[in-house]
Amino acid sequence: MTEEQWQFLSPVLLQGDVYTWHFLSASCLSILSAVYATFKWRSYQHRRRDTHTPSRYHRLTRYYGITVLLLTILSGWFHYLDTALIQTSRLHLYSAIGIISYLVLHSWIYVIQLGKNSVHWLLPTPTRGLTLRLLSFTTSVIVLSLLLFYTLFFQPPFYKLNALEINNQSLFVVDGVKSENFWDNSPILKVQTTGGDNFQSGQTEISVQAAYNSEELIFYFTWQDPSQSLEHLPLVKTNGRWKVKQSQFDTFEESRFYEDKFAVMFSQSCGYGADGSVKLGPKPLHHAPANWHGKGYHYTSGDLKDLWHWKAVRTNPMVQADDSHIGPALEPRAGQKRYTAGYYSDAKESGGYTMNWQWFQTEHIIPKRLPTASFSSAQSLTWFGSEPYKPQNDHYPEGTFLPSVILQSNQFEGDRGDVRAFATWNDGVWSLEMARKKQTGSQTDLPFHGTVCMWVAAFDRSQIGHTRHQKPIQLVLPL
Repeated sequence: MTEEQWQFLSPVLLQGDVYTWHFLSASCLSILSAVYATFKWRSYQHRRRDTHTPSRYHRLTRYYGITVLLLTILSGWFHYLDTALIQTSRLHLYSAIGIISYLVLHSWIYVIQLGKNSVHWLLPTPTRGLTLRLLSFTTSVIVLSLLLFYTLFFQPPFYKLNALEINNQSLFVVDGVKSENFWDNSPILKVQTTGGDNFQSGQTEISVQAAYNSEELIFYFTWQDPSQSLEHLPLVKTNGRWKVKQSQFDTFEESRFYEDKFAVMFSQSCGYGADGSVKLGPKPLHHAPANWHGKGYHYTSGDLKDLWHWKAVRTNPMVQADDSHIGPALEPRAGQKRYTAGYYSDAKESGGYTMNWQWFQTEHIIPKRLPTASFSSAQSLTWFGSEPYKPQNDHYPEGTFLPSVILQSNQFEGDRGDVRAFATWNDGVWSLEMARKKQTGSQTDLPFHGTVCMWVAAFDRSQIGHTRHQKPIQLVLPL
């Protein structure tokens, strides 16, 4: 089953800060399983002297339960540690479903055999000794689970990346080409990311390098992507009108006719679940509208995450990334079609890109601009290479393709344009360089000094279906 097909369970599942509760329950389950295994081992000799032999059904059910429980715990921890040896997320899902089926298989036979007496068997008459033992056991499990949860959730294991110091005379060009000599001395960190749309098995390996001088921080990223996707929601002349070529853009989860993208998020702390910025479910905010795709929102409880968003069609020609941020969820605005909770682009003064339609509709749209005579089959229109749309100039034949992206006459100016970025694609690999001043003075930009935590994500012609990794990257810079 696909991820979308599983969403019928959303009404009965947790929403919002699911990572925290999931991890707390995983800690409890791990501790309980370890305690139970210890108890069973200690009573092994006693069981050998026991003449009672369980039925074949009970033996098979018990072995099945032990198997799915072990698979659930191990796959969960492998996923937490970003282990790429197996498809941990899918195995974790199926083994968790296996636990539910085990509970049914294990319990129904007792209900049939014992009837209402099964309740008395599960809840025996309390005695002083039994009560003390249960209290001691429960307290121990809770304390150990909380210690494990706190240690691994708020202080998780992390990748460590030491940024290379270079002097101000070391010139560099943000062009997506590793031509600068200092990259040869910069440590390379490789992170296996999973869960992305269109990638083979949903995975791609991302390599990260970092360097800095007294003013700027520079990154060099590479990731595997067999296809260079530059077909971004093209406009197609259909039945005499223009129509956006899309499959799921109307629900903001396009994964066929979209550009390649890359995102990197920075935070001052390294908490689990992208430092608490991921809130899952169709409606994690009670006062806000449900999200269109049912997968959740990005927002925080008060702190700020810096987010750089490179886009192959919309920002790469401008040698920029879309400088954005994740903060507290804002109040919904009247008439706002897509509510994004705490994820917003930084403020801009002018420039950038705009979409080539006056109002999006799935049936048809009216373009904002048409190309001039010099137009060729590019992925975007330039401002000076196009003119305002007039019906009398729309003589394009049926089946004509037009770009949906208009690059304005200048780059992003203002906070949104603080990040320089450019990428090249060659032989199935994207290579991306990014650079920004360590201190911009903007309230929506994170200053770079000391230790900064970061997460990276790749998009293969997908609007929101990016890859991810669990362990944060700890970027080490001078104080």
